[in-house]
Amino acid sequence: GARFWDTVLREHAGHCSDPIYDDALSTFFVNHDQRSGSDIPIGSGKSAIKSLKARAVLVDLEERVLDHVLSSKLGELFTGGHLIKDDPGSGNNWAKSFCEFGPRHRDHILQQIHSAAERCDSLQAFFMVHS
Repeated sequence: GARFWDTVLREHAGHCSDPIYDDALSTFFVNHDQRSGSDIPIGSGKSAIKSLKARAVLVDLEERVLDHVLSSKLGELFTGGHLIKDDPGSGNNWAKSFCEFGPRHRDHILQQIHSAAERCDSLQAFFMVHS
């Protein structure tokens, strides 16, 4: 999942020489002003990038997987509220995840997806990336 975000950033940098927050970048990221704590609207499409936050909800019931993403060079893209994890996790046991952890986290996952969708100006699609 983390490789996806790296690819999006690299492709945008390859097509846009200036670090601006435009339509293409707003598809996957929010331009966030850390000082005021608010999101910066796209406006004219020529706003300077302040702090990018991925439009993402990361779910992995193996806590160490998300901890690895957060400690990577892309970790600052993700906000803690949109990370859903469990410890000790399912131990790669699909049945345990489906029967135990899925029902336990269902409402929280849906709430975070709803919250992320509400932050969009014009929601057009959902991407689900899984292993």
